[in-house]
Amino acid sequence: MSMSEKPQRTGRTANIAEKEQASHWLSSRPSYKPLLDNIIDFLNLHYRGNNKGWVNDGNAKFKFGPSNQNGRISIDPRPSKNGVNVRFGVHASNIPDYFHSKDLPQSLKPENCFNESKSYYDILLPLAGRNNEEFEAIKSFLKAGVCDGFVYTQENDKLYNEIQEQASEEDNLTYVRSAISEKICKRKEQQMERRFINWYKSNHPESDITQQYPDINFIRDVVIKIDSKVITAELKYKRTALEEIEAALAQLLRYGFYPDVEPSDEFWIVGSNKPTQEDTFWFQKLKENLWFELQYYYLNEDQQNFIKVS
Repeated sequence: MSMSEKPQRTGRTANIAEKEQASHWLSSRPSYKPLLDNIIDFLNLHYRGNNKGWVNDGNAKFKFGPSNQNGRISIDPRPSKNGVNVRFGVHASNIPDYFHSKDLPQSLKPENCFNESKSYYDILLPLAGRNNEEFEAIKSFLKAGVCDGFVYTQENDKLYNEIQEQASEEDNLTYVRSAISEKICKRKEQQMERRFINWYKSNHPESDITQQYPDINFIRDVVIKIDSKVITAELKYKRTALEEIEAALAQLLRYGFYPDVEPSDEFWIVGSNKPTQEDTFWFQKLKENLWFELQYYYLNEDQQNFIKVS
């Protein structure tokens, strides 16, 4: 692809603005947004894969995992039922024991939620209400380990519960969503930083790498020294690669050109999302027009290795 060609948008994306149909549907029905965001952020707490995002599929639908296979999860609004539906692709034998409890509400029981011929389980979350029982039901699927790319952890579950306890009654969904987004990003950024350090050390044992490097005026995420060469890396965990590049670049400019800072020979951006074709196109244009050396890495689907964008 030449640099003058504009890439086409394909597949899923974490940026709903890139899905015109989904964006239009949600903008005309804003009452669904807080609950949709809350569900998606809750699932993101435990998701380790990159196969996720909004799709143009009738309404504002968000999907995790492989399409039309067991283990997938899709989230989409249901105006006819005044709620948001969470659908799990799962065989009957993989339905968690949680759903066979006699104390389970009728709205969550298998005879009302499971479609055996098509192998999916639907959980409807009402638009109004706290949906505590519904979130516990969703959690049971993650605990059972039957959803592709999801790894349930008590640490992240505790984080979610702490945020719920802080939520105000009158604005619960909006507050929870905002608090989760902020704390998820901070927590996962710290986790990604440790993984990046371990990955780089294993591939470059001769280098000197420092985490949370104290500069004269700032604390840099990672500083790598190879002989006389100094590299400053800024790590960002956001919803999209576009947001990560934007946020990291601003800080790198500060580290590079603020008065009396230690100089760097090269700057790196390290993100958590695989860039879209448009993101890559934009980053390449940035590199062509900037006056300093800039590289970009993103976390691979295995959550252990990092891929350089060339």
